Amino acid sequence: MRRSVLAACLVVTLAGCGGSAEQEASAPPADPEQPVSSPAEPAPPPSGAPTPTKACRTLGRGIVGDPVGDATARAKRRGCTLRVAVLDGEGQILTEDFQPARINVRVHGGVVTAVEFMG
Repeated sequence: MRRSVLAACLVVTLAGCGGSAEQEASAPPADPEQPVSSPAEPAPPPSGAPTPTKACRTLGRGIVGDPVGDATARAKRRGCTLRVAVLDGEGQILTEDFQPARINVRVHGGVVTAVEFMG
């Protein structure tokens, strides 16, 4: 009885560790002579052009007083994201991820009244 329980545990453990034959067949073999590569990084902006983060910070100061639709369109043209953090006095449910090119605003009556925070 004890051996059969141990054998069953071993079979279950080994079955859970291995991938399927399809997964193993689709993966290219690793070449130890090749360097490890990382994902491609985004190209830097052309020299003289502001980074999206700086452009978004600058834009954030300029959209106060704009209708939210116009502010959203301006942000999109600059590569920024506009998110309403407070709508008519009520805080909105927001994700806690940091996006440096995101402008979080306070909106009252369809007009941007303040920039709450960046990111």
